[in-house]
Amino acid sequence: MPAAMVPIGFSPETGLLAGIEIATPDNLKIYDLSNPDQAPALIIEKLFPTDNANGNNVGAVSFGPNRLFALNTNNGLLAFELNLNAVDAQPAKLTQITLMPNTGITIQYEGTPNTEYVLEASSDFLSWTTVQTFNTNETGNGIVAENDARTQHDTRFYRIILP
Repeated sequence: MPAAMVPIGFSPETGLLAGIEIATPDNLKIYDLSNPDQAPALIIEKLFPTDNANGNNVGAVSFGPNRLFALNTNNGLLAFELNLNAVDAQPAKLTQITLMPNTGITIQYEGTPNTEYVLEASSDFLSWTTVQTFNTNETGNGIVAENDARTQHDTRFYRIILP
């Protein structure tokens, strides 16, 4: 675990530890500590909306009923609803992107069955916008589409993430 991860919070009920890593950029990391016989497993990392100096490492991390809050001084507050059933979900893999003449694109993916994912797009890899949120079927495979993508943007990058 990063030495620059302060402050931290722990939830004995879920076995989750969350901490703010004061780095460039500052980020929140969530670890699974539910099995004491295994090393902590990083579940997810989320960036704070800004990356301003926090020279005194001041902040707070707190768990509530199905909630997680992280306050990073000078960088904002992150709030999450915890979906503990989705902890075992794996990232989706984009398997094929098809350009549709003058209408948009379709993206085929492979993911975890019956899981919610978010399709995001960016033109610069810095700022990502949500295209749509969708749920996979019982196979985890499927297709999502963005209409008018080719006519509205010169360059577009895509990713599918867990919310």
